[in-house]
Amino acid sequence: MPSEKRKKLDEEKKIKTKNNLINSAIEIFIKKGYHQTNISDIVAFANLGQGTFYRNFRSKREVFEEILKKMIQELIFEFSDGNLNINNMPKSFDEYKDKSIKSFLKIIPIIKKNKKIVILFFRDAPTIDKEFEQEINDIFEQFSSIAQYYLDHAIKQKFIRNCNSSLVAESIVGMGIQHIKNWLHGKYSDSEIEKIVIETNNLIFLGLLTPSV
Repeated sequence: MPSEKRKKLDEEKKIKTKNNLINSAIEIFIKKGYHQTNISDIVAFANLGQGTFYRNFRSKREVFEEILKKMIQELIFEFSDGNLNINNMPKSFDEYKDKSIKSFLKIIPIIKKNKKIVILFFRDAPTIDKEFEQEINDIFEQFSSIAQYYLDHAIKQKFIRNCNSSLVAESIVGMGIQHIKNWLHGKYSDSEIEKIVIETNNLIFLGLLTPSV
């Protein structure tokens, strides 16, 4: 029977191998695109055999999906400020506006760090299959749900006017995504995207002011 130390070393080796495959897949996906990438390309870059690949993943689609989910989890964690605890919610209009701006600004470094991967996902993910296209739509809905949660709280506390929070949340996230796409394709510089986030949020919040403010 393997010792606990042996089990731990085997588990660490397994994790290291899987991460090697993921990182190799990222490099090949970026270089060749999803559809032109073969599993043989990934394992060659990782200096591993195809048997090792199939012990960790069923297909290149599964690798692609895991890369996406890992990054999205990080983005959602930052966008939601780590949690949606009622005790951590904004208590005034100005606090709400500042929190919204900070939420978008906090995800910019993550996107910048993964810039080529994000471009790849925007380009290739919707073209894989209907199921993956729905996964992408579900991701956008997750961000919209977080934005709506904050909107509903602000409406209840009466420091923004009553509105269709679902529609407004989708609009906020939609504008944010479009700005990110423009930035990724070189329309805005790294410094400009931060200014655009601030200006867009300021514009949105002018429309959300209650008549008494």
